[in-house]
Amino acid sequence: MEKPSNLFEKFGFCRVAVVSLAAKSADVQGLQNEIHKTLLTLQKEKVQLAVFPELCLTSYSCGDLFFQKPLLQAATQSLIDLKKKSAELSLHFVVGLPFLFEDQIYNLAAYVAGGKIWGLVPKINLPNQNEFYEKRWFQSGKDLQNRECEIDAEKIPLGWDLLFSVKNAGSPHFLSFTFGIEICEDLWAPTQPSNNLALAGAKVIINLSASSEWVSKKQNRTQLVQQQSNRLSCAYLYSGAGFAESSSDVVFSGHSLIAEDGNILASLPGFQTQTQFCIADLDLEKLTQKRIKNKSFFEKTSSQIFRKFEVPAFFSFPDFKDLRHLLFQNPYFPFSENALAEKSAACQEVAELAEFALLKRIAHVQPKTLVLGISAGLDSTLTLLLCVLALKKLPNPQVQILPVSMPGLATSEKTNQKIKALCQALALEFQVIDLSFSLNQHFQDIGQNPNEQDITFENAQARERTQILMDLANKHQGMVIGTSDLSEIALGFSTYNGDQTSMYHLIGGIPKTIVREMVFFFSEQENFSAGREILKEIAQAAITPELLPVQNQKEQNTEEILGPYVLHDFFLYFFYLFGFTPEKIFHLAHLAFQKKFSQAEILRSLKIFYQRLIQNQFKRSAMPDAPKIFSVSLSSRADFRIPSDTSLELWSKELENLTFLQN
Repeated sequence: MEKPSNLFEKFGFCRVAVVSLAAKSADVQGLQNEIHKTLLTLQKEKVQLAVFPELCLTSYSCGDLFFQKPLLQAATQSLIDLKKKSAELSLHFVVGLPFLFEDQIYNLAAYVAGGKIWGLVPKINLPNQNEFYEKRWFQSGKDLQNRECEIDAEKIPLGWDLLFSVKNAGSPHFLSFTFGIEICEDLWAPTQPSNNLALAGAKVIINLSASSEWVSKKQNRTQLVQQQSNRLSCAYLYSGAGFAESSSDVVFSGHSLIAEDGNILASLPGFQTQTQFCIADLDLEKLTQKRIKNKSFFEKTSSQIFRKFEVPAFFSFPDFKDLRHLLFQNPYFPFSENALAEKSAACQEVAELAEFALLKRIAHVQPKTLVLGISAGLDSTLTLLLCVLALKKLPNPQVQILPVSMPGLATSEKTNQKIKALCQALALEFQVIDLSFSLNQHFQDIGQNPNEQDITFENAQARERTQILMDLANKHQGMVIGTSDLSEIALGFSTYNGDQTSMYHLIGGIPKTIVREMVFFFSEQENFSAGREILKEIAQAAITPELLPVQNQKEQNTEEILGPYVLHDFFLYFFYLFGFTPEKIFHLAHLAFQKKFSQAEILRSLKIFYQRLIQNQFKRSAMPDAPKIFSVSLSSRADFRIPSDTSLELWSKELENLTFLQN
């Protein structure tokens, strides 16, 4: 297949903008000039689709001037002028205007591109309470279906039943997108037109709005846009009227939003005296993958009544040889999008989910003891803290915690001291069982040379620890709480019938990057103040299984073997949720981590990720119960069902063909 000229096109991105205008109310020519000037600016920014506010060709706050024939005629002529000018523009746009049709005035959105008006969509829900009087001037478009009108001697499709699909027949790589339009109150109404538009195939919803402001309304508007984009697995472009409107009775701030699948990609805070706009790059492939998994979008609906019009892609693509100029929104830690801004609340929510899951399992099993191995590493520390917090929620706790330290053939004295300090800070008695004697006996039994520090040497320690924990659970009428996290489960970085086994994997739904964040979080909490210093030390330490002795004063380092966990968590998020190709994930990772990791490091880690993820499914097929905490879960019973003998060839071929980018 012919390679695309740039990765922006290949990976399904689309650059969009929402605009808030500054001009005078009812100044049709001034508004037209401002729109055209803005379109020229947006074209230079490689924007492909721009959205302007409701009734922007006249302004929303014209009042009874909407009855005036000169205003209506001027608005239509302004649309014709913009249509003609669009022939020389390489972007699509949507504007709003009042329009006289069959002796009724309608509040319409007009879609323009390539020298043509492609359709007119009417507002359906007309607010007529408090400061709004729209039924005084306008007719609802609820009865406008399968209609057309004439503008500038051309027949224009008219109705609420319009869908537009932008296609590029000349490019085999272009990911076409379908969008629908609703206007302002249509979003706030009990039944939104966008629901049916999405079910009919619209992945982008456009809303031209003139929503007035009052205290706290901005927050409500943001929540509405986020929720609708999340519910419909779509992008939602909301353009708000601003300084072009009259402030005789109300204030229009220009607050505008671009959301994608529940996340705000860009926004205009409003209250600016100049025309303003914000731009974002939508990931249409991401939305497509979300829709593929959600079968609700493919149930029989009213989608058959919509008219779909295919529109050529008159725009050009940003000339990106890589994605470093992409307006990228994903954080380093995609699992914790909110945790970066609201770390405390996000960590608390993760903790509550895990604690509640454990309390339910305790209520069912009714153990007298929670048995867990502790190593003063991130995973066992977080597991221990969650057990402590969960038991505090019981009104009359009858369950004890038994932390067990099992120093192996490579455990350092520093680790032993950290375990002691941690348990003392938590006021917990712990048991120490030295594995040296039993391991040496075991090596003798199987004919293993203890000086051969191979995989048998390492795994024997993990399996011996699991056997001890299981037997202690029998002895103390207990339940073994596993300490494997989601990242280790994904990579299969556990010993089969060793730490891969427990009676309940409490943190099996929490990725390693969040495990570290959680330990830092708990180090700052008042109820763990006695352990503050040791928790910070654990959170900052290098990750090591301590299964091989220190060599040349250097201890075994997991991330040197596997690659950085922050990369693996990034890979897992986009692989699992969106099914992106290795090439796209590589480029996204390079964009996100270009200041932290070289391309060689990213590619090496990505190859390890795919190899270990695919080849270790047999471990996940036999893993114990683990509560789902984030949107990604690798339970073979529920979320991630693939054969244990899956071929890696498809992914390996693409990985081998990846090349480094030119700096």
